[in-house]
Amino acid sequence: MTLKIILKHSQAAVSGVATPPVSTDLETGELGLNYVNTDPALYILDSAGAIRKLNAPPNRKFSLDNNDPNLVGGDTTTAINTALAASSQIGGVGTLLVSDQVQVVATGNPDTNPEVPAGRYFYDGAVWFESSGSAGASVEISDTAPTGANEGDLWWDSGDTSALYIWYTDNDSSQWVPATPNSGGEGGGASVTTSENPPAGASEGDMWWDSSDGADSNGGRLYLYYDGQWVQTSNVGGDGSGGGGVEQLIAGNNITLTPADGKGVVTVNSTGGPGGVNYQGASAWGVIKSDGTVAGNYNIASCTTPAVGQYDVVFSKPLSTDSYAVNVSANSSQDRNATVGAKTVNGFTVFTFNNGGGGFASEFQVSVFASNAIAPPSGVGADAWGAIAADGTSENGFNYTVSKTTTGTYQVSFIQAMPSDTYAITQSTPSTNNKASFSSQDKNGFIVACFALSTGTKVDGRTQFAVHASSTVTPTYTWTRDGTTLKPANDGDDVEIAASVKTSYLDITANPLQTTGNLIKINGVSEGSTTIGYDGSATFGGMLIAGEGVDATSTTAKGFKTNLGATTVQREAAKSNTSVLLSGYHGTSQAFKITCAGNATFKGNVTPNTVTFNLEPDNVANFSAEGEYTGPTLDVKALLLTLQTAATRIATLEAKVQTLETDHAAAMGNMGSNNNGGY
Repeated sequence: MTLKIILKHSQAAVSGVATPPVSTDLETGELGLNYVNTDPALYILDSAGAIRKLNAPPNRKFSLDNNDPNLVGGDTTTAINTALAASSQIGGVGTLLVSDQVQVVATGNPDTNPEVPAGRYFYDGAVWFESSGSAGASVEISDTAPTGANEGDLWWDSGDTSALYIWYTDNDSSQWVPATPNSGGEGGGASVTTSENPPAGASEGDMWWDSSDGADSNGGRLYLYYDGQWVQTSNVGGDGSGGGGVEQLIAGNNITLTPADGKGVVTVNSTGGPGGVNYQGASAWGVIKSDGTVAGNYNIASCTTPAVGQYDVVFSKPLSTDSYAVNVSANSSQDRNATVGAKTVNGFTVFTFNNGGGGFASEFQVSVFASNAIAPPSGVGADAWGAIAADGTSENGFNYTVSKTTTGTYQVSFIQAMPSDTYAITQSTPSTNNKASFSSQDKNGFIVACFALSTGTKVDGRTQFAVHASSTVTPTYTWTRDGTTLKPANDGDDVEIAASVKTSYLDITANPLQTTGNLIKINGVSEGSTTIGYDGSATFGGMLIAGEGVDATSTTAKGFKTNLGATTVQREAAKSNTSVLLSGYHGTSQAFKITCAGNATFKGNVTPNTVTFNLEPDNVANFSAEGEYTGPTLDVKALLLTLQTAATRIATLEAKVQTLETDHAAAMGNMGSNNNGGY
């Protein structure tokens, strides 16, 4: 595991006082460090978007009453200095310190001293300025809890607990709450040390700021104690010239960078989605404020308010049709309603009104659907949706949990948080007697309330909702489209299709790195599987049928079938006896042919084991009920063997006859010579 702390830095200062970052300099949770030697300071951007100062030099807190008669002087600084000196809290302006604080308490008429309203003020070395949430929280070290604390103040209890606390304000109270888990004792929280040398006895998570000076030193760096060693988390370095923050950008899909290496001043260019496909499930969605300001949105260019409660919404990119669906919900109150007016391809109108039907300016949220787009690689159209039962249980949905808190009130919590709190919520209730509204919207969820239309009071009832943020959440079951390629949610997933698949053209390309195994495998129920291999071979576990197969009762059927070794070929009856029923070729040369009449021609030799001729095939009496021939036959092989034996015997007899004839002729000649031609 790699632990990373994002740290941004500066040494900007005015009159020796550190210049704090502004809210656009930091992301939520990032640290901003000002390492100017006259006023080093650490800042953070809180969840409300305010810059808070986490550390401060030893400061002093003063208190004044806004009824103090000395709190006058024409401007804030003069008035506060006068009142502090008159109350002997300071010896004079020259004794003030940077980050001194004054709490002006409104115990009387808040307009008593209009130049110094009740509030908290900080001294920057020249003037007093009022805290607006960006001046930073105070840090107090004491044995007892400080009084007069403000939201975000920190207190280190140096007494019994040795723990860090933060002053936190919830819905109905304010209190000190622990800022670190298990502080004190053996389970103490992480420590932060500023020194020139690494502190000894460090624990996992401790932080050390190297305060050493000089261009050749390692000063100006923040370290984290991780896995038994100090790990550098920033590279300010020595004279402060080292780089911090983002060093390089790397382009992802459909993104180009200028310059291409992503370093220096970088321009990010989008090349559009693959194949030019619009990947948003919703054709548009948005959060519209009561004054018509467009907050979070997709494909909404602007919104104008020509009349109270009327909002004309314009698309950034016109839709292809005006027959689209618009879902709209008014925010927060049971006395807020919203409906959709005219629709065009360029935009639509929303009317918001109270229960009496009068136009009423109200924030609303909207989603538009014009087509059923295929989900993009980054997610689905809705980032969360749900159907909530009256008892607070989930009937169905995605990316949420729900609990019933009070009558008619349901807390919806996202399983995966939204990227920001400017997402669109549309909700409804199936009952014609109820209506639904939402409130307390943040990145982690929102509250749904169900009201009775007749009384306006909360009642238990079924509600439904959909959330659109940025299509960042991808369920495991989602198919995605990448250009012309359809992919399962995760590479390597098995895909099960319960219904039929219809296509006019199927082209399957094998992986070029794959040379063995199956390209396609079809598992049969009873006859085994059929496979097509990467080498083009095919194995069929059952019957192979081509054309119409074979039907002995049909005069028009044509085709063939192979069923576990038995192959049958059929041609329609209209074909002539000389038409080819089965043939084979060696190159362009025909090796054999069998005609519809049953005639066979073979280019080479025929080597049968036995040949039998049916002698009376035209006599129907010679066939059984199953069509088997039972009449007289001629065993050609046996006949040929008999003829071959007879021929051999005839040849032998012919040789003997020839011998006898020769002997006879010789005998006759001898007889003539013995009697000199007489008897």
